[in-house]
Amino acid sequence: MDNYYIPQDNHLTRFVQLHGGEDEIALTLEPDSRLDLYCVEQEGGRRTVTVNLRERAALNLVVLTLHEGESHLRLHVKLLGEGAEVSLNGAVIGSGAMKSEQDLLVEHCVPGCTSTMLFKQVLGEDSSGYLSGRVLVDSGAQQTASEQTFASLLTSPMARAQALPQLEIYADDVKCNHGTTVGKLDEAALFYMRQRGIPEAEACLLLQHAFVGDVLQHITDEAHRARFTALVEQKFRGQISRCNVCKTPCKQ
Repeated sequence: MDNYYIPQDNHLTRFVQLHGGEDEIALTLEPDSRLDLYCVEQEGGRRTVTVNLRERAALNLVVLTLHEGESHLRLHVKLLGEGAEVSLNGAVIGSGAMKSEQDLLVEHCVPGCTSTMLFKQVLGEDSSGYLSGRVLVDSGAQQTASEQTFASLLTSPMARAQALPQLEIYADDVKCNHGTTVGKLDEAALFYMRQRGIPEAEACLLLQHAFVGDVLQHITDEAHRARFTALVEQKFRGQISRCNVCKTPCKQ
């Protein structure tokens, strides 16, 4: 297991490209520290990440999944200090026979902490995506605020999506909610755009890009947000393709 620590009062921004294989990571944010962590999965793999947040520490995580293989992300965040907050955000853009599983657990252990989850999936061809998000509020974690939003967009009749938001609450002074949706491209919006001269393929791309746009807005650094936006554009246009077999780009 790899262990990482963010020292007290430090504010760091990091970009990580996740490769194939298996990873096990433990991350601790000391009091009053902040980490903006932006990750891109362009290869499948299995990743287990445990995060501990001390007093008033903050984690902002954005994960972009673009591969055509199989991946499993297991993430467990523990809010151990009062005033800690975590924002977990992700976009899965699936094509080919891609399979993505993301198991998320946020544990509120003390009072006065905040957590949010926002995950979007755009699944085409034979791809499949599974989202599981669980928020556990311990008995002593009063004044907890938590929100989960999962949404999936299917662009192929063969694509499959599953989403399971869960709340397990043992305190009575909390504000927690969750929601999930699965749907197809908005036919009315497509018709409107085509009536104004936008080709159907381009209209579909614009709608898909807009669907994941609120995830990208959680990237506070403009340079990193532009980089992620360009990767999303390339993926939707079929210019990124990567699998677990050859581990090299199949399309340029």
